[in-house]
Amino acid sequence: MFVVVYNALGSNHSSVIHLPVSTDKPFDIKRLGTNPITTIRAAYPVFSSFQSSMSTLSAKYILSFDTGPLQPVGATVFQITPASIVEEGTHLTEEVDTEGLDVVTASNALVSAGFDR
Repeated sequence: MFVVVYNALGSNHSSVIHLPVSTDKPFDIKRLGTNPITTIRAAYPVFSSFQSSMSTLSAKYILSFDTGPLQPVGATVFQITPASIVEEGTHLTEEVDTEGLDVVTASNALVSAGFDR
């Protein structure tokens, strides 16, 4: 999803944005613009205690993030996507060990971890 944040003030301004979401899984938030992507964050939604008594369809979680400085009298676009569970540079392998158990191994340049299924 894309979110457009508009700063109507005549000076730089930052703001905290709160978006309703349906899951507690993390999101990647990228600030887009004329320069290359300048901000990459992983944000975790929090449970919202405010539930509308009028609607059973209201979101249960709120995703909040700080916009950082916004240009005066202008808009900034943020791209929000579900965060990848596996980070870049991480490799997953699946194999059967000597005892016949399925083992999944996650490894990167620093560490390797094996998990029995």
